[in-house]
Amino acid sequence: MNKFPVNRLFRVSFVFLLFLIIGGLPVMFTTLSFTQVAEAAPDQLPTVQFENTTVTVAENAGTVSLRVRLDAVYTTTVTLSYRTLDGSATAGSDYQGVTNGPISIPAGTLSTTIQIIIINNTVSEPTEVFYVQLFNPTNAVLGNNVVATITITDDDPTPTPAPTSGTPVTFADSYEPNNTLNTATTLAAGAPRTCSLTLWPAGDEDYFKFVGKQGSAYSVATIIQTAGLDTELFAYNTQGDLIAQNDDVVQGNLSSLVYITANVDGFYYVRVINRDPSNPAGKTYCIEVKEIDPPTPTPSHTPAPGADVCEFNSTVEYACVLEVGADKGFKDMSFVPVYGSLQDTDYYKVWMRQGTYYTCETFVNDYADTNMIFLNQNNDGFQPNLGNNDKEPGDYGSRLSLLAPYTGWLYIVVGPVVAPPYEESYLHRYDIHCLAEISTPTPTPSATPTFAASGPPSGGVVPTAVPLSLIHI
Repeated sequence: MNKFPVNRLFRVSFVFLLFLIIGGLPVMFTTLSFTQVAEAAPDQLPTVQFENTTVTVAENAGTVSLRVRLDAVYTTTVTLSYRTLDGSATAGSDYQGVTNGPISIPAGTLSTTIQIIIINNTVSEPTEVFYVQLFNPTNAVLGNNVVATITITDDDPTPTPAPTSGTPVTFADSYEPNNTLNTATTLAAGAPRTCSLTLWPAGDEDYFKFVGKQGSAYSVATIIQTAGLDTELFAYNTQGDLIAQNDDVVQGNLSSLVYITANVDGFYYVRVINRDPSNPAGKTYCIEVKEIDPPTPTPSHTPAPGADVCEFNSTVEYACVLEVGADKGFKDMSFVPVYGSLQDTDYYKVWMRQGTYYTCETFVNDYADTNMIFLNQNNDGFQPNLGNNDKEPGDYGSRLSLLAPYTGWLYIVVGPVVAPPYEESYLHRYDIHCLAEISTPTPTPSATPTFAASGPPSGGVVPTAVPLSLIHI
């Protein structure tokens, strides 16, 4: 019997083993592939943005963490900066502000985390918000989610007055309990104001109702009798849907005022809360309902603090005339709602000449995020619809262009992508101007021809026959 030589067997085994190492293992690793992360192409920069744009943190949490993330790993370190912006929360008292915080995402990694210090205090106060914004990237481009909203919830107990004797002291008014729609106190339009009302203890809410007649307009007002209250009014229709809201009548006047129009006969409801964090014991207010003629808005009328020079201009009829030219237009416009509405939508109009090429754009501050829509002289959208949210990633202004198909008015609608809270609406400001070219270049389609928002946070302005802000009259 012939025997296989041992040395030959060794050589064959060695060659086979070498084959496994050199040829087989890569196949095996390909089959048992690990989770892989996309890599940015050498000639394409990755996108950097916040992983989450809304974060809630307790006042006593110490810090809040925000993750900054690339959409693909990159072979070079990515750097950028961040800053904080006040909302209802204030840097130095509610959180530690940052003006130019450095961020670094090392080469080959996807994300990093930044932390912002939350300041704890012993004062009972309402929920507050501030903003964090990314800017100035290197080796990357900004994505859409570059502004994060941080909500701070209070952890301090609401103050209660200490009794001065063995009998508990109460500062509740005679209409309590009226803390829900079902227990609302009945008022009458045109009746004398109801006074000596309290919002005690802290956190108390008062609900009222009155009969509204279809087609009639009403004003509902609080009148503060004792310093130390700051009322906010919320009005609801017969179905319990919010239809109007107001905090301060004007800057420095902490009473509240809303206007509503009854679309059907029935009970309309009002809720009153207190925004002042001090002890409300013994502090009183009045409330009254009046049937009125609807207010007649006119341009340059500014009934709300921070409203811009064109208010009221939330309908085509009251559109502000916008002159063409780089040195024309309007500066420091705002999204402050007037007459108690929940959102401000601004209408402008430009006189066009057929065959001329027009470009209109907004320039926003650190808070505003505009959406722009073009409407024709019949208050209809062009075909295809012309709308733009962001000029480009990281620039929340809007820009639209049109080769004028007729001689007549062009209407420009500008609204916030998401309506800001009334208390912060004066912060959301922008400039607007329109330019004209006598030549007729071929217009390019808008980067965002639909009305869906692509920037943070989600939302959009949708063209309607009645602007979104006009829900009250």
